[in-house]
Amino acid sequence: MNYQRITKILRTAPDSEVPELCNELFQASHRENVVDTAHVKRSRQDPCAYPVAGLRNAQFVFQSGLASLGEWDFRSDMKKVKVPALVLEGAETHVPLSEAREWVKSLPDARFLLIPDAGHAIFIDQSEAVISAMDEFFRGNWPAEPSKFRSAHLHPSRETTGKSYPVYAAPQH
Repeated sequence: MNYQRITKILRTAPDSEVPELCNELFQASHRENVVDTAHVKRSRQDPCAYPVAGLRNAQFVFQSGLASLGEWDFRSDMKKVKVPALVLEGAETHVPLSEAREWVKSLPDARFLLIPDAGHAIFIDQSEAVISAMDEFFRGNWPAEPSKFRSAHLHPSRETTGKSYPVYAAPQH
């Protein structure tokens, strides 16, 4: 069942069916953000462990909140950041990697780390690689060596143009 159809059914489904529909909706919404939806089951979170009224309204609240943001572009504000920044993205993301690289270019002292075998929700697909990279970064180091990551083998990324880029590169200004 697809995302829009589940959302429509959720509005009028009997209360007893709402938790299962919630689980289907959660799986459908994460399908585009993870490499393997089975990874979502490793999460400690149970997104459907709430009262039925909350489950019925959660998607509408989320969509309304997202719509209220309007068009936004943080790049000019990012130039003011005075601390190092580490931008992480999954190699199998649906987000164009050029956008992640734009963030890196906008930050004065940033690096880009591409996590293999992960979609946009890298913390779900490759939690250990993300934690390892963040741990290294928070200790004041740039996670430059692939061997430092316990569960990931880093490799060059491929843009839609077919060009190859370094996984971990200083911003080009």
